[in-house]
Formats: sequence, C-alpha cells, structure tokens
Amino acid sequence: MVALSVFDGPGGRELLDALILAGYLIATGYALVLFIAYRLHRRRQAAEARLRLVYASFESSLQGAMICDTAGAIQEVNAAFERLTGYARSEAVGRNLRFLASTRHDPEFIERVFDSVTERDYWEGEMWHARKGGELHPVQMTVSAVRDGGGRIANYAASFVDITERKLAEQRIRHLALHDILTDLPNRKLLRERAEAAIARAQRDRRLVALLFLDLDRFKNVNDSLGHTAGDQLLRQCAARLLGVLRAADLVGRQGGDEFVVLLPDLVKAEDAARIAGTMIEAVRRPFAIGGRELRLTCSIGISLYPQSGADFDVLMQNADTAMYAAKSGGRDCYRFHSGDMTRRASERLEIESELRQALESGALSLAYQAQHGLRDGELVGMEALLRWQHPRRGALSPMSFVPIAEDSGLILPLGEWVLREACAARASWFAHGLRDARVAVNVSAPQFREPGFVGVVERAIADSGLPAKLLELEVTESVIIAGVDQVSATLAELARLGVRISIDDFGTGYSSLAYLKRLPVDKLKIDRSFVMELPDDPDSCAIAAAVVGLAHSLQMRAIAEGVETERQARYLQACGCEEAQGYLFSKPLDAGAFQARYLGPARGP
Repeated sequence: MVALSVFDGPGGRELLDALILAGYLIATGYALVLFIAYRLHRRRQAAEARLRLVYASFESSLQGAMICDTAGAIQEVNAAFERLTGYARSEAVGRNLRFLASTRHDPEFIERVFDSVTERDYWEGEMWHARKGGELHPVQMTVSAVRDGGGRIANYAASFVDITERKLAEQRIRHLALHDILTDLPNRKLLRERAEAAIARAQRDRRLVALLFLDLDRFKNVNDSLGHTAGDQLLRQCAARLLGVLRAADLVGRQGGDEFVVLLPDLVKAEDAARIAGTMIEAVRRPFAIGGRELRLTCSIGISLYPQSGADFDVLMQNADTAMYAAKSGGRDCYRFHSGDMTRRASERLEIESELRQALESGALSLAYQAQHGLRDGELVGMEALLRWQHPRRGALSPMSFVPIAEDSGLILPLGEWVLREACAARASWFAHGLRDARVAVNVSAPQFREPGFVGVVERAIADSGLPAKLLELEVTESVIIAGVDQVSATLAELARLGVRISIDDFGTGYSSLAYLKRLPVDKLKIDRSFVMELPDDPDSCAIAAAVVGLAHSLQMRAIAEGVETERQARYLQACGCEEAQGYLFSKPLDAGAFQARYLGPARGP
C-alpha cells in the first residue's frame, strides 16, 4: 500500500507511465536481441551447412582439387588429389604446387599459367604431373582465380583429371590410322609423311633418297595351296626380316597384299640402295617355317631415287613400281633401278593390255598348231596349240610379249578359256574328218590352273566341242606342280577322271619337283628346247636329255622333246628312248587351215 502511494502523489502518474514505458522498451529490446541472435544463429547454421556441402563436394569430387594462396602454397587438397598424385594431405599442404610439375615442362611453364589466370581469371590445358614415385602422367588441368571483395586475387583453385587412358586411346587410334593391321608396319599415309620429310632434308643437304618397291614372287601360290592363314604368317615373318636388315633411319611399310615399300633416306650414292636391296633379297631367300613346313620364297625389287627418278613421293612410288615390274620381267629374285626407258615400257605395257582386251573381244586372236611326231615311225601323234596375235600396228607378237601382261592383269583367265575352247573345237572338227588318235596339247598358265572352277571350264570345253577327253592334253609347268601338291593332286585327279592327259612342260628348267611326280597323274615329260638345241655335241645337254627320258620311263611316263631341228638331234633322242618330238624338223606352226590341208588332205577337209 505504501508503494502504491508513491504514484498517488504529485508526478506519480508520470512516473508510472515512465516505468511502464521503460519496461516495455526493455522487453521489446530483449525480444529484438533474441530475434537478431536467432536470425544470426540460423544464418550461421545455413552457412555452416553450405560450407559442409561445399567441402563434401570438394572432398568427394572425382577430380583432383587443391586450393593455393597467391604465392602458390597449397592450403587444401581433396581425396582425389591424394589418390591421383600419391601424396597425402599432410605431405602436400604448405608446399608450393610447383613440386607437382614435370621436368617435361620448361621452368617458365607455371609462370605462364599464373599469368593467364591473372589476365583472364582461368587457365585450362594439358600438363604432365609427377606422382610421388616419380612416374609422370598427363592431366587435364583447370586453374581459376578466387577474388576478394575488393577484386584482388585471394586464392587459386585448381582441379585436374588423369587423361592417361584417353592419351593411350588417342595413340592407339593414331597408330591404327598409320599402320597396317596385319604386320604393324607403317601404311602408305605414314610412309608418305616420312618420305616427304626425307625429301625435304635431302634437298637441303644434297643427299639421295631411295624408295624400294618389293613384291614377293609367286606369293599367291602360298595362299592358294596352304590358305590365307599361312599367307598371313608368311607376311608377318617377312616384315620382321626386312626390319632386321634395315638401318635405324630406314622405314619399311606394307603397301598391301604381298607388296612392301622401303624408304632409305640420307643416301650418298645409288650403290647404297643397291647394297640394301641385295641384303633384303638374301633375307627373303632364307627358308620360312610356316605351320610345320619349310617354304622358300624370292622377291623382286624396284628402286627409284630422288632426285633422278622424281621430285615427289607419288612420282617416286610410281617409278619404283615400274622398276619392280622390270625386275619381274628380268627373271625375278633381283632388283632393278628405274629409268626413263622403264617408264616408256610401262606405258607400252598398259597399251598392250588394253589392245589385248579388245583383240580378245573382237576375235582378232588365232591359234597355230605345231605337229608332234613319233620318233620311231614318224607318225603324227599330236599337235600343240600356240596362241598368235597379229597386231594391226605392231605386227605378229610373240606370246612371250603379251601373255605375262595377261597374267598380271587377270586377262589370262578369259584368254586361256578362249584358247582351250578354240583348240578343242578345231580338234573335234579334225576328229570328225578322220584324224582319230593325235592329241591336241594346250598350255595352261598357273593362274588358270589355280582357279577353283578350272576343271569345270575344261569339262564344258570338251562337252561343247564334242571332243573325246582322251584327245586333250594339258601342258603345265613345274611352277604349277609345286604351288601346293595337295591342291594340284586333287585338280589333276579330277582331270584324270575326265580322261584328260597331263604333261609337264619345260621340264628341268624350273623347280625340283621330282618328289611330287610319283604322286601325280602325269602322262608325259617335255624336254625343254634349251637342252635340245645343243644335242648331241654338248655333253651336259646330252646327260640332261637322257636323264629326263630315264626319269619319265621309270615313272611310267612318255617323253617328248621340243625344238628339234636336225636329224642328228632326232637320232640322239630316239637312241635315248624319247618317244615323241616337235620342231622345225617336222613342221613349223601352221594355222588351222594349213594344218588341216597338210595332215588331213584337201579331200578330207570339211
């Protein structure tokens, strides 16, 4: 009661109002303080949550990350940094980030990175990092500037990923783009790059560059007889051998198929290229072990030289290819240099190929027939069909001038079939007019014989002409026989079932096929004219002729000699036991009409 009386006196009301106001203000201020404190607390919680989220993201990132001060000292790293570099956080924090830089970069590299960040606020690119063990690995790096409220750089934030796998994949892709899949040798694209660089250096240093075009001789025989797997193994072994005999600066690439190209840079004289070519030929000559078999191979090499044979890669390649064909024509197993004459011959070769194709289509080819006689009684026992081409501009062309071109171009298949059908038709006509027993002999090239459908071609020619199969004789060379005895034996067996006879042409001039003869259904051996021409005066020729006849008889075969021109030759061959012969002593090759007139007589003709 006493206390309340205070407010009843003078000024009491004002005092009460003042106290109430003061209390209100105190309560409001306290509440405001509490509210502000609460808001600050919530903001701090949100900031801490955000900080934890940022740190969790920083820590869980798959990219290596680090934060540095303006001097480059590392202040923080994440777990990916530890995993990618091998350094623990305690080993990295406080150290200057330059300790990660590889010696592959020049000393100013890091400074250029920071200069770029200062200027543009970031830098991105590839660089090499050194792991803790010293191993170098490529990374894709991004460095960003972290600025304070005043716009000054306060920190640097860097992140990186290991791109080792990507780099390896890029290398593999580039390697596949520039190398042959089978042999892993450089392909034509890489060869061109290296050749152009070598030519530029040679022009500057006044040196020579050689391109060698190498082709394996008769490689198709391996594929046809042993299969493509064996052929691929042979190509890989051949590539390894070539690499083994070349200099470190040389480059060998695979052109495709059985063709290789060798780049010889920085040569002083042409003889250097010849010496290396000779070494390569010797390397290819050594036996190859393929699938438990021993194979022997040779190669032909064409050589073109910069600057004599051309000033750029394409011309040098073309001229090396031309020279390689010259080596083939020269007997194979050798090398030839390019010359202008070779180029002219190559152009002529292409022209002949085109004209031969037209001649085959237009019926401009013909056959001549050379009689084969028995040496004992002189009777006609057969005739050999010989291809003839009377060229409207070049005149009469020898088969030796265009048959190799036909073989290389693939024309030999339709050409050979035409010869076979034409000979069968002519012989069937003579058979119908009384010439009963004499066989017609037709030469078969290796590409023809290797064709899977060859027996069918022969069977159709016989059937369409009506010729008895026993009157057809196919002449094959020893190169055909050794191309693959299993395939050859099967083909010859099919022909034998048809009743067709088989003779070995030019026996003794090619490969040693004696081991195969006893396994094959061969009826006759033909003694090559090179052994006949010096009979009976040359002891070596006499010995060879007698040996061939003896071999034929021991294998239950007949023997025939070609190129017989004198009575002395005929008498010697008869004394050796040779049954048959052909040559100018008996008759030169005659066209079909002349042959018919001579051996059937005008009254017996059609």
